[in-house]
Amino acid sequence: MLILILLLFTLIYLVISYLSIYQLHTTLTQVLRFIMGLMLIVFLGSIIFGFATNIWWLVAVLVCLVINIEITAFKYRIHDKKGVTLLNYMTLFILAIFIILIIVIF
Repeated sequence: MLILILLLFTLIYLVISYLSIYQLHTTLTQVLRFIMGLMLIVFLGSIIFGFATNIWWLVAVLVCLVINIEITAFKYRIHDKKGVTLLNYMTLFILAIFIILIIVIF
């Protein structure tokens, strides 16, 4: 059940990030993206606080995912198409690593 909640929360963050970067360019969606990223990191951090140290890799990968999405938003705002394309591929790669870590660890 915990895996499902974590995956759904990550999916909601990715959808909000996509909408705020590519579709809705409002201040509200950008603030919502930032808040959801922080909430996701805090949520995962509070879940794994009592677990072993190998689970902290999930937090590290999730922080990389959030930072990568924020850099993508910046690159999209300054119209760097090559950078945005590369960062989108990196986002998919980091997301795949995150999902594999969730499956392996839990």
